[in-house]
Amino acid sequence: MDRRGWIETSLAAVLSLIMSITGPLLLFFMIPLQVLAIRCGRKAFSYSAAGVFFGSLILKTTLLPDMAGSGSFIIADMAMFLFLLAGLYAVNFTMENYRLVLRFLIVTVVAGLCSIPVLYYLNSDRAFNQIMLDQLDSVLVMFNGTSPENSIFGSVSAEDMYNLFKFYFLNSFLAMYFFLLALTWWMGSRFGFRSMRVISRTPTVREFYVPEKLVWFFFVPLTIALLNVLLERKGMKIETGMFGFAVSNSLYIMGALYGLQGVSLVQFFMEKRNLNRGMKKMSGLFLIISIFIFPLNIIFALILPGLGVSELWINYRHKEKELIQ
Repeated sequence: MDRRGWIETSLAAVLSLIMSITGPLLLFFMIPLQVLAIRCGRKAFSYSAAGVFFGSLILKTTLLPDMAGSGSFIIADMAMFLFLLAGLYAVNFTMENYRLVLRFLIVTVVAGLCSIPVLYYLNSDRAFNQIMLDQLDSVLVMFNGTSPENSIFGSVSAEDMYNLFKFYFLNSFLAMYFFLLALTWWMGSRFGFRSMRVISRTPTVREFYVPEKLVWFFFVPLTIALLNVLLERKGMKIETGMFGFAVSNSLYIMGALYGLQGVSLVQFFMEKRNLNRGMKKMSGLFLIISIFIFPLNIIFALILPGLGVSELWINYRHKEKELIQ
C-alpha cells in the first residue's frame, strides 16, 4: 500500500474503534471498515480490522478493570467482535462465485456453529451468571422501589428476567447477526462507491430476490414451529434445546428475507402502474411507520412474506428475475 492507503487504513480503524465504544454508534462501527474494503481492498481491510480488534481488547482491559476482572465478559465481547469482523471479511473477499444472499447465510451458519462453545462456556461460568443476576437485581430495585405495592414488574425475580433474556437472545441472536452484517455491508458499500464517484454496484430493494432453493429453510422451520405450538396446546411440551434455537433463527431470517422480497414486489407493482415518485415515497414511508403501529405491524409481517413466497408459484416479474442477484 502507498502512503495514502496507510492513512485511510489508520483513519478507518480509529473511527471504527471510537464508534465501537460509543453506545448509540456501536451498531454501525463496521461501516468505516466496509468503506475501506471498497476503496482499498483486502489488505487494508485486514490491517484495519485487526487494529480495531486488538485496540478494543486493550481499551476494555485497561479502561474497564471490572470487566477485565471477569474473563467471561472479555471472552463474550471479543467473540462478538471477532465473529462480526470475520464475517464481513468473508462476505467481501471470499465466496465470489456465490450469490450475495448465500454468502450472508453461510457466514451466519459458521458464526452460529463457532458460537456454541462460547455460549456453553458462558452458561457454565457461575461468576458470569452471578454478575448478570446482580445487575438485573439492581435494575429491579431501581424500577420497583422499596414498596412492593408500587412494583412495576410485580413478583418477577432477577432469575426469571435472566432466563427470559437468555431465551429470547438464543432464539434471535443469529438473525440479529445476519441483518447487522447485511446492513453494514449495504450501507458501507454505498458510501464507499459514492466516495469514489463511481456507480454503486450494491443491489437495491427493487432488485431483491431470494433464490428458490432457500425456500426449504423457511418452510421446514415454519412447519416445526407450528407443530410445536399445536403439541404445546395439547399439553405435550417438547424440549428442543439448541435445535429449537436454530429453528427460530432460521424462521426469523427467512421470514424477513421473503418480507423484503414482498417489498420488492410492491415496488415492481407501483412501477408497473406508473405511479409518480411522490406516491412511491409515501408508500415507503407508510410501510416504515406501520412497523411501529399495532396491529398494522402484525398484518404486514404476514402479508409481505406471504407475497414474497407466492412468487415461487406466480411469476410476477417473468424474465426479469434472471437479471436479479
